[in-house]
Amino acid sequence: GIGAVYRLDERWTLLAGVHKGFNSPAPGSDAGAEESTNYEAGVRFNAGSANLELVAFYNDYSNLVGTCTASTGAGCDIGDQFSGGEVDMHGLELNGGYAFELSSGLGVPVQLSYTYTSAEFATSFASGFDEWGDVQRGDALPYLPEHQAQLMTGLVAERWKLNLSAAYIGEMRVAAGQGPTGP
Repeated sequence: GIGAVYRLDERWTLLAGVHKGFNSPAPGSDAGAEESTNYEAGVRFNAGSANLELVAFYNDYSNLVGTCTASTGAGCDIGDQFSGGEVDMHGLELNGGYAFELSSGLGVPVQLSYTYTSAEFATSFASGFDEWGDVQRGDALPYLPEHQAQLMTGLVAERWKLNLSAAYIGEMRVAAGQGPTGP
């Protein structure tokens, strides 16, 4: 891959990158190699106690590989791999935070992370992988929520820190498909 970072001034930075992804199938697998080209571009802001990062991404899979695990359900043997064809994925990542300083020597960091992801199959095919099944072009990928967020705060002292975090994971499909997600 290749990446570039350009510092506009002491607070603002631009970033961009293009990376080639490759994952060979397991020995004895009938699945093709997983290959992708991944693009990202964004901006970072850092001013003392405040930071912000916004990055857009696009991942172009020429072949996505699914692997049967103990948690993917019945219909396959653990370790079996399946070719998923072309997949287009895009989204946005936002991270920001601020560190408050209290007069008692304590700090209170607050950090928010949010990711929006949209991913769909770009080809139609029939799969023996239960998560995918009979895929139609435009079907959303299963087990990939559109919205994810995490909020973290805490107390920080010279020799200790205590953090509390809460996470949100939006609804997602358990099988490839289009339209509303089921119950």
